[in-house]
This record gives sequence, structure tokens and C-alpha cells, in this order.
Amino acid sequence: MPISVARRAVCWAQPRPLRTDVLGDYAELAAQGRFSIPIAGTFALDDWRSAAQASLSGHAHGKLVLRIG
Repeated sequence: MPISVARRAVCWAQPRPLRTDVLGDYAELAAQGRFSIPIAGTFALDDWRSAAQASLSGHAHGKLVLRIG
């Protein structure tokens, strides 16, 4: 009898070339306060396991930050 195994969706992204031509535009927007990066969560370095779980859950909408010190 086959064993039931939970399946996890895997997405394979094709590597894209770096677009360094837009860095100046991003810097200008940041200087104007019109560019930001969403932070989904901040974790103490000792709590890296929680950060990893949040990342692997697929529900983190933004960057996860590990605080050092």
C-alpha cells in the first residue's frame, strides 16, 4: 500500500541578468523618500529558526531581518 506524502510546491526561477542600469533611479527615489523595501519581520540572531520558518512558510511578504547584538 502506498504511503501518503505531503507535497510541497516548488518554483524554479530562471536566473535573470543583473540590471545595474536602474540603480541610479532607485537611489533617486530613495533620496526622495519614495522607495522602500517592506520588512516582513525582525528577529534576534538567536531566533534564526523562527526567521527560517517564516521564510519557508511562503507567507512572509517582505524581507526578514536578523538583528546582530
